[in-house]
Amino acid sequence: MTLTHLAALALLLASIADTVTTHRFLATARGREANPIIHWLIEHTGRGWPVLKALPILPALWAAWHYPRDDRLALVLGGLAVVYGVVAWRNAQL
Repeated sequence: MTLTHLAALALLLASIADTVTTHRFLATARGREANPIIHWLIEHTGRGWPVLKALPILPALWAAWHYPRDDRLALVLGGLAVVYGVVAWRNAQL
């Protein structure tokens, strides 16, 4: 497993954590989704929004599979994983 694969795995897990914590927060009815795009998805797709929210991660996973030794890609994927991880952590704090 390369560094790029590890970064992609971290991004996938952080994205899942973001989706799960968002779902749990919204289920409490204490607030609403702050991201206007995701808020629109939730309003217009009902229970299908987690699948649509995950779609942007697919190209990143595809790229990691096809370019496993690209250090720049590993850096970008790792950075995105940090961003998603921070969002998931913030969601969990709410």
